[in-house]
Amino acid sequence: MQDKPLDKKIRFDATINLGHVLTFFGFIATGLGMWQAMDKRVVVLEESRVVQAATDRRQGAELSDNKKTVREDLKEISAKLDRLIERK
Repeated sequence: MQDKPLDKKIRFDATINLGHVLTFFGFIATGLGMWQAMDKRVVVLEESRVVQAATDRRQGAELSDNKKTVREDLKEISAKLDRLIERK
């Protein structure tokens, strides 16, 4: 028997079979799924930024009110101390 020399060239088979088609559509479906998941995450982040902005505005208003209250209380305390000092 004669030994055939091994053909070491890489050959390209240009046929397309069902496996190739299914793999292609699998890649497309995976890409779309990833895009949709990323889109949902972006929407959640945007909504949380809007909520945080509203919280910041509310806390800023409360802080201003609290500062005003503290100033008024300090004025009252100062006036009471002045009256006590005048009595003595």
